[in-house]
Amino acid sequence: MTNILINAEIFRYGLFIFISFLISLPMSWILSKISKKLIFLIPTLFAILGVLFMIMGLLADSFGPIVFLVMGMFSFLIFVGSMASSVLIKVTRKDAKNDTSKKH
Repeated sequence: MTNILINAEIFRYGLFIFISFLISLPMSWILSKISKKLIFLIPTLFAILGVLFMIMGLLADSFGPIVFLVMGMFSFLIFVGSMASSVLIKVTRKDAKNDTSKKH
């Protein structure tokens, strides 16, 4: 029975990462159109946010740590999804640049 529960949790977290991937993909694409340095802006912000929530979770009293640690965990899950979308954009941009240079 515990194996089914573990698989359900993995599926739930994987679905959350996939949704954050889909949401951050167009935002990272728009930022990459503005400047190539901004491709990794969204993952960086969520990583910093996750670290801040974890630190606040360690310093808080009463029920605060639970809330902050859960928010930090979700921030790190969003970080994973947005990092995957940024890496995908970076790799496809690099491939597109190599394809155009080979044609000329």
